[in-house]
Amino acid sequence: MRPIIALVFLSSFASAQDTDSLFNRLQGMTHFGYDFFNVDGMDISFVPQRGEFTPKAIARIYRQDKIKASEITAADDKLDKPNYYVSKTEPRGEGLVGYMDYWFIKHGDSIQMVSFRALHKVDQALARQIVLLCVNGGMPASIYQPTDPDKINFAGREINRGQSCRWMGPNNLQCPYNGQMNWSSYKTLDDANFALETHFKFLDANAKGKIISDQLVDAVFEEQDVKARKMVFDLTGVTSILAGMSGGKTLTVYMVAAQVRGKSVSCVISHWNNDRLNENGLPALGAEVLTLK
Repeated sequence: MRPIIALVFLSSFASAQDTDSLFNRLQGMTHFGYDFFNVDGMDISFVPQRGEFTPKAIARIYRQDKIKASEITAADDKLDKPNYYVSKTEPRGEGLVGYMDYWFIKHGDSIQMVSFRALHKVDQALARQIVLLCVNGGMPASIYQPTDPDKINFAGREINRGQSCRWMGPNNLQCPYNGQMNWSSYKTLDDANFALETHFKFLDANAKGKIISDQLVDAVFEEQDVKARKMVFDLTGVTSILAGMSGGKTLTVYMVAAQVRGKSVSCVISHWNNDRLNENGLPALGAEVLTLK
């Protein structure tokens, strides 16, 4: 589909188990020297920059995040490091809110920003854990995806893909003419299903076209029998960069969640009507993980 840290040594066995659980769900990638992660439906960015540790300098250096110096006033007193903490929300459609949490950490003569974006409130304890892992260099190499996605780690299984595919973000892969797929791992299957329902509401509220079909279909997702939600959006006559660049008239989206290799995974697979589809009606990328019955 075309465009649409030294490891933190924890003080207790329970905390070590929590870290193991996090690393089982967390996946990351490096792009232009910065790190990006996905876990529990959150998109996380780790962007260190040189600069003076003042609100004015931070607002200027990270101006793409549209944070004003007047908003950079509070600190997270639960972090034993000089920091500023900013929490913001923004409307994402009828009844939906986007949550954005930013930690700016003083690290020598540099600033280390760790940001979180999600369609749900950010788990503060989990976020602090991730912030400390980033700042202290504690992210293990095993969680990172290869830069060239000829092979990807999908919830613990290696999948071979062509290098024409490209990362649109952590756990968000797009393969020209062969579809797009994004996924996330959660603590529980209920969390994964809740995330899919929120994602549906987001699509419904922000779709430029209209939903012409919405149904549950029988499928197999990573060897698990599931009910996949299949939606078809009609974008005929819609003026948008997404539709214009694709040349497509309809966009088909499959949403599915299941327990996969000890992980609670949600996945969204999409393709345009003019993408290459197999005899089962799926693009090559989606067919790697989903089979329609």
